[in-house]
Amino acid sequence: MMKAYPLADEPGIPSVEWFKDEAVKSAKWALLNNFIPRLLTLVLTTLLARLLTPEDYGLVGIGILVVSLVSTIQQTGFSQALIQRQDRQEEAASVALWLNLSLSVVLYVMVWVSAPALATFYEDPRLVALLRVLGLQIVISSMSTIQSSLMLRQFRFRRLFYIQTASTLAPFLVSIPLVLAGLSYWALIYGSIAGSFVGVTLFWWFVRWRPRVVFDLQIARQLSGFGGFVLLESVLAWMLVSLDNGIVGKVLGTKALGLYALAFNLAVMVISIPISAITGLTLPLFSRMQEDPAALRKAYLAGTRLVATYCIPAGVGLALISDPLARLLFGENWTGLGPILSILALYAGFGHLWVLSGDAFKALGRPDILPRIYIPVLVIMIPAYVISAHYGLMAFILVRSCVVLVGAIPHTWYAVRIMSLPRAYLWQSCHAQLIPTALMAASVLALFKVFSPAPGSSLDYFILFFAPMIGLLVYLVALYLMDRRLFLSIHSLIKTSIATGAAP
Repeated sequence: MMKAYPLADEPGIPSVEWFKDEAVKSAKWALLNNFIPRLLTLVLTTLLARLLTPEDYGLVGIGILVVSLVSTIQQTGFSQALIQRQDRQEEAASVALWLNLSLSVVLYVMVWVSAPALATFYEDPRLVALLRVLGLQIVISSMSTIQSSLMLRQFRFRRLFYIQTASTLAPFLVSIPLVLAGLSYWALIYGSIAGSFVGVTLFWWFVRWRPRVVFDLQIARQLSGFGGFVLLESVLAWMLVSLDNGIVGKVLGTKALGLYALAFNLAVMVISIPISAITGLTLPLFSRMQEDPAALRKAYLAGTRLVATYCIPAGVGLALISDPLARLLFGENWTGLGPILSILALYAGFGHLWVLSGDAFKALGRPDILPRIYIPVLVIMIPAYVISAHYGLMAFILVRSCVVLVGAIPHTWYAVRIMSLPRAYLWQSCHAQLIPTALMAASVLALFKVFSPAPGSSLDYFILFFAPMIGLLVYLVALYLMDRRLFLSIHSLIKTSIATGAAP
């Protein structure tokens, strides 16, 4: 049985006050739940990349590309439909689990059968075994997505934190010993499967809900109706984010893919980890505001402003230090990583300005909006990717960043229209951060210019250590002087999150 909660006037529905209290209490755990596992993933990615070659990393990247697409099809639609649903949750959860499990078995069989064809396409026979083993994650993960959705809907971020941290630690205990033993890319595969298995085990241990042997066709159609749009949006989003890996791997080879995939993952993780305290809460929180457009609009604008306050300077700052950072972390095997990371850091920093819009559209019952945005972008993107890849990796990255950011135009237009936002809302949310970011960039560039360290020297790494701290100090001081209200609101949010999270 699901846990009982304080009810509103309508029987069976938790009160608005309860959800507000839970959202506040969950702030710290939402931050930790998204921050710590992603930080551990970043550390593990860095450690394993240093021990592996770009070719190994690129080969695994192709396998992850295929499995991530199949996992997107299997996981996303039903779980998010369950979060958004307001009635008959017990039955809906059971129906969603059986749908998920059945679909996962079918999809794994498809991966098994298609593995030889994919290996032929990428001209690497190792992919056959790799895909068939890595594909086991599809079935394993299908047994925990509903439990995860229930915990997310009920703001159980503390337990989610324990589960996701444990499943992220599992690859440390598996992958690192195996790669040191000489198993190369197989160490990544086995570590990933171990993490999924630990996660499923803990979800079933912590969540008291158990599925019933029930299958209501009406609920299945309702879940599929909402989930169908979410699924379409997720597949299109996968194409926007991951299709590039497939094209790079095919046209430029696994070494180029290894460089590109590592740089992309590092850039996205550095930008997304700190703002995950916001993004981890938005779908369930916005869903509770779907009957109050003014409150949702206010929350969306405040969230976008907070996201911009971090992601703009973080993207610019990472771009400035990417070259010495890549040399320090990854060594000679990864020569050429720095310039790639620099461009992708700028892309990730500015691209996250629209990260909240998808959850807002879904909360308002409009999961069809994102497919309307993504399809025109994909029409431009696919031929642009294929053509630019033949001119080298750097040309591809520049074209990729520009094409995807074109999608910002319809994102902004739909947000203004659907949520009745001011037309200049994005400028209002971001303009205060631009001058402090420019001053930060000038201070970091001046530091490197004055000392002019030789690449790879002790002074180079010494400056690399101090440059982010000096840049951060300059940014915060400038932000305080230019927009004291924004600075104090962020400071208050951090203090409140820590205080409420520490409370029992």
